[in-house]
Amino acid sequence: MFEQMLRVGREIARVLEAGGIRVIHDRTFHDYPSYNASYGNARHTIQKHLEEHPEICMVLDIHRDAVPAEQYETEVNGEDISKVRLFVGRSNPNSAANKQFARQLKAAADEAYPGLVKDIFIGRGNYNQELYPQAILLEFGTHEIEKEKVIGATEYMADVLDEVLFGASAKA
Repeated sequence: MFEQMLRVGREIARVLEAGGIRVIHDRTFHDYPSYNASYGNARHTIQKHLEEHPEICMVLDIHRDAVPAEQYETEVNGEDISKVRLFVGRSNPNSAANKQFARQLKAAADEAYPGLVKDIFIGRGNYNQELYPQAILLEFGTHEIEKEKVIGATEYMADVLDEVLFGASAKA
């Protein structure tokens, strides 16, 4: 599953970079020694990048959900793909800004690609989102959904990110 999530990150980076956007795609495996350590490990990586690159305009954390595949199956532009869930933590000082960013992403996705975004889920944790106002966790599909459907959603989501952040579609 880690390889699949890395591929999702690579695909988002590829589409954004094709639109002229510089991307830092960190491929560090943060689940060692256990999944419970992953957010703490990722915190150090995110902080390092924010310190080294003050021009950063968003932080994405890519995951997959642990529900049945059919909860994420959708069709966009005639293509069978996975939905994307926008996940925001309510236990952080940037929570209002993170929620606003998620609402902007969902509105743009609903307009351009109806059915792409499943919903905005508000979780109990902070998910390192206190580190940046435009930080969001994206759940691309589930552990059961076909990887082609997950990868199929990446170009659409990258286009939405580009539209919200820069006002221009990466596809334009």
